[in-house]
Amino acid sequence: MAASDSHSWHTKFAYEYAIEYQKEQVAPYLTRGLQHTPIDPPDLSPIPHPAPIIGGSVKPAKDLHVGILGAGPAGLYTAMILQDLGISYEILEASTRVGGRVHTHHFENAGNNNTWNYFDLGAMRFPEIPLMDRVFDLMRVRLRLGDQNKLVPYEMHNDDEVLLFNTRRHSRRDFNSSGVGADLFRDAKTNGGTVPVAPVDFVKGGYAKWVSECTGPFKEALATPGNWDIAWAQLMKYDHHSVRSFMATKILDKAINLDKEAYPHLAINWLERMNNASSGAFDAVGLSQMVLGDLEFGFPTSANGQELVGKEGWKWHCVKGGSQVIPQEMLARLETKPTFSSRAIKITPTQDDRPIRVTTTNHKVASGPQHRDFDYAISTMSMAATRLVDLDDVNLTYAQRESMRSLTYDTAIKIGLKFKTRWWQDRFGIKGGTTITDRILRQVVYPSYGMNDPDADAVLIASYCWGNDALRLGSLMSGSNSADEKMLVDLVLRELTILHKLEPGFLHEQLVDFYAKNWYADPFTGGAYASFGPGQFKLLYPAWNEPAAGGRLIFAGEALSECHGWIEGALRSGYWAVYKLLRAAKLYPELAKLRRNWGLKGQYENDGALYGMMDREVLYGAIFSTTEDYDKVRSCDGFLDSLETPSKPWDKL
Repeated sequence: MAASDSHSWHTKFAYEYAIEYQKEQVAPYLTRGLQHTPIDPPDLSPIPHPAPIIGGSVKPAKDLHVGILGAGPAGLYTAMILQDLGISYEILEASTRVGGRVHTHHFENAGNNNTWNYFDLGAMRFPEIPLMDRVFDLMRVRLRLGDQNKLVPYEMHNDDEVLLFNTRRHSRRDFNSSGVGADLFRDAKTNGGTVPVAPVDFVKGGYAKWVSECTGPFKEALATPGNWDIAWAQLMKYDHHSVRSFMATKILDKAINLDKEAYPHLAINWLERMNNASSGAFDAVGLSQMVLGDLEFGFPTSANGQELVGKEGWKWHCVKGGSQVIPQEMLARLETKPTFSSRAIKITPTQDDRPIRVTTTNHKVASGPQHRDFDYAISTMSMAATRLVDLDDVNLTYAQRESMRSLTYDTAIKIGLKFKTRWWQDRFGIKGGTTITDRILRQVVYPSYGMNDPDADAVLIASYCWGNDALRLGSLMSGSNSADEKMLVDLVLRELTILHKLEPGFLHEQLVDFYAKNWYADPFTGGAYASFGPGQFKLLYPAWNEPAAGGRLIFAGEALSECHGWIEGALRSGYWAVYKLLRAAKLYPELAKLRRNWGLKGQYENDGALYGMMDREVLYGAIFSTTEDYDKVRSCDGFLDSLETPSKPWDKL
């Protein structure tokens, strides 16, 4: 795909992964012969009524009934679109609320005015950049949050926030004014640390230099007009690398002007810490994911794409009342409300007029399984939650089963404390921003809301971390009033006292309430977000964006979006899920209405190549979850035509 068009880098990466996957998928069916024909294909469960896209009868949109699994942003957005298109839907939600990982905790016992008496357990900030067009279209245009003064400026950093590493404490102001190469935290070996100074002095070179040496050649090659295919092929040569393994390898690649020595592991440890990544993130995250984040968001960015240094000129926002206002406002616009406490446990194709059956159970009451029949089902559950559902009869592909098994869902924890006063503002002038440390709390997030309200409640995120750091703190989250959680409270107050140089006992006297969330222990999500290791997104994205059960079961959710890890990704996946449903159902007037009412200007709306790739995802998913017989595949409606794609430079089929 041409590098000079209006697509986001995320879309370009995802497109290339999908095209390559489709190319390999259809190769056995291009010509007959032992070298091509699948050997001993797996037995598939019968699909009595595959979708019309491969020959089934077409049903009018007004007669369809669609099941949506999950009432998070992807599920609610999908429902909003279907409602606009006049298609009946039912939302099945395993928990007792909407929002999924968009969840706000409100402390009990009203404070001074209770307006700011909360903190976000999940998504909490939104950069207003082109990549996030869909989420801002939702907030500003469809939900009118801007008109309600619900969008509050979010302060990524504050000059008075604390940076504490290697027992050395400095303000952000001191750090920013110290200049590149200043060893404020005494990390270099010559200053008592362990970071090597020979043959090169890593600290003196500065963090940005060494990360740019790894990602810069790929960025430059990919962004050079007319060079996309060559650059992409070079990046894929190293797609098997984690960030750490790439940094630790000596590489000379003249094709992209890449010439780097192997970094010592002690230097990589330092880079990981300065990147504000979780402990062990450089081992777990793939190099290509870091290159992608670097391209999209601008340098520097963390390896997992979650914690971004605020780029100059960007506007960040949070939502007054907490991010859960977003799903609550979406819910208010739905005519059909979700059915709660309905956990999907099995999905089965049937011979009925509505040929996809979802079996649910209510964990709140002692009752037997309930069955609901739909024309189509759209699952927006997390991949971790999907792993718990019996999908034996929907004919998942090997790639789908394997990528689901191997995918890592990372954890994240947040610990919120309510105090009597906003002591961080009153004593230190800290308004918004984040204190960062190598100590156990890792990040302290100061509220950007209520900063100028003299009666504002004093709620602080005392720790926000993920990965190994979150697992360690999460081990103490055993429930309120437990001995473990009492220890956790004491630990958090101790660490806050050290970070801010407070007198002992002050915070104990100030503490009003406490709440901790461990997303890895959440029974409905099974983790905070998908964390893609080397090569994982390359397989999972194209595999799970193809439907199963003959095109009747469609998958969505942030992990299956090119913009994974963000609400934006959940919304994009919902849009494409509806698009694929309409393509599978051959409902062309509704397709036109979908693009007219929900397509966004500048987001691939005039891109025939991208839509062609999506169309093939629908077609191939329907075909290969119905049959793998050579003759039957080739005789399916549209299969042979799908091989004749436009002759554009980026089309690989």
